[in-house]
Amino acid sequence: MSVPCRVKVFVTSRREMDIVKAFEDRHIPTIPVLAENVAADIEAFARSKIKRLRSGEHGKALYIASDELEEKIAQTLAKKADGMFLWVNLQLDNLCRVSKARMDQEVESALARLPKGLPKTYVRILERIEEQPSYMKALALNCLAWMIYAQRPLTTRELQYALATTLDCKTRQDLQPRSPGVILDACGNLLEETNGVIRPIHYTVQEFLITASEGLSQTTIRAQLLNSSAMHTRLSLVCLTYIRLVAFEKPAQDFWDLYDRLEANMFAGYASQSFDYHISVCHEMSPDVVEQLEKLFQQESQYLAAVLQIKILRDGFDWHNVQRHFDRMSFVVSASTIVYSTALYNVPAVKLRWVEHAPPDYALHLASSAGLIDAVVPLLDAGCDINERDGNGGTPLYHACSEAHIEIVHTLLRKGADVNAQGGSYGNALQAASYGGHKEIVRLLIDEGAEVNTQGGYYGNALQTASERGHKEIVRLLVDEGAEVNAQGGEYGNALQAASYRGDKEIVRLLVDKGAITHERDAEILQ
Repeated sequence: MSVPCRVKVFVTSRREMDIVKAFEDRHIPTIPVLAENVAADIEAFARSKIKRLRSGEHGKALYIASDELEEKIAQTLAKKADGMFLWVNLQLDNLCRVSKARMDQEVESALARLPKGLPKTYVRILERIEEQPSYMKALALNCLAWMIYAQRPLTTRELQYALATTLDCKTRQDLQPRSPGVILDACGNLLEETNGVIRPIHYTVQEFLITASEGLSQTTIRAQLLNSSAMHTRLSLVCLTYIRLVAFEKPAQDFWDLYDRLEANMFAGYASQSFDYHISVCHEMSPDVVEQLEKLFQQESQYLAAVLQIKILRDGFDWHNVQRHFDRMSFVVSASTIVYSTALYNVPAVKLRWVEHAPPDYALHLASSAGLIDAVVPLLDAGCDINERDGNGGTPLYHACSEAHIEIVHTLLRKGADVNAQGGSYGNALQAASYGGHKEIVRLLIDEGAEVNTQGGYYGNALQTASERGHKEIVRLLVDEGAEVNAQGGEYGNALQAASYRGDKEIVRLLVDKGAITHERDAEILQ
């Protein structure tokens, strides 16, 4: 007997007015939780944690001799918490630090000076960070800068090498990564490591660090972090320096070689993909950045090709993605090529200095992939072949669809791009858009004449591509537009087998309802 699937969603948030209005407009039931409603829970939490800390569990300890002081700590924290469990945690962290002197009176004195609320608690932590030795203080500043301004969260290993990279490093051997424990200690409990990533302990940490607040003590480190342009300059220099240190002399010859290269040089992926982002969001380029760019662009074509080979891996560095996006870079790569491939194109000083009069090889492909509409239009006006295939057979339209740059897709189609041009690892533009789950682009391509049953590429056809990736709405759209549900070919044989391999019951059911021929595995999934 089938049982209807019912999903109930429970959402929690702060009482932000835009969130409140969104719920009220949709007549969604809400339950306000006031601070006094959780006071008993906070007191129970405080008592339980204090006992664990006194026993020294998990390596952190609260050294107090008096049971009366334990009771006083629990009552004081519960009274002043104002509904915030995080505040209690942070106060206990500080009391543990103070208690290392093994003097109850010191703990009692600290208990009498508890900061009110999270902002003042964060100020106290920053003040404590600034009291550290200079190298620990510098480590904390750099680490917090990466937490706030990185283009994406760094893995712990990436962060370790980012923090180890300085302008003083001359060779790769100069990189001396700090342990995660040292990094967390330097940042005074504002960060934590979970699932291989070091993150702020709470979203309010980042809010506090990047928002100027009146009435709070201004620490030097916070003033520095509020200067976003200076921080992005700092991070761009780290990226450019690391690229110089790893110094790949030529592109990898196959995707396994490239995968191994990235595994062995943990920060190479982020550095190659994001140096341009950090430069592009600075208010102006510093002389140091110009100097480092000059050093990069003076390198041989093969060196620059190795950087670009990593840059185009936009979806991550797992072996599957490296395989899909691998390019041998069998063309000349110049400084101008790099600019047409990155956000540097939008930096006037860079474009003026390093863009050549004649577009480099595959400039239109690279600009389309990077989402540079301001480069695409002039390149088309300059006569670049709109349907030219690159080394992997992809056209500019294919690359724009793969990266979901819909404005560029519109522009290329309006200018006469062949919507059914074959090539690229996915086979054609429709499959590239289907792989990425870009429904609006899939709809646009079909409206412009894309053939939904064209064969080719890794997955064989667009329907198998969307089925394997779990994009149910695109599967439905393709079937409604005439996609053959039993078409054979591709990595999994057909769309149903791709969905079955994935274990996607909804797509399997959809395909079966549309006439897909089932086999034993498909029937098992539907049970």
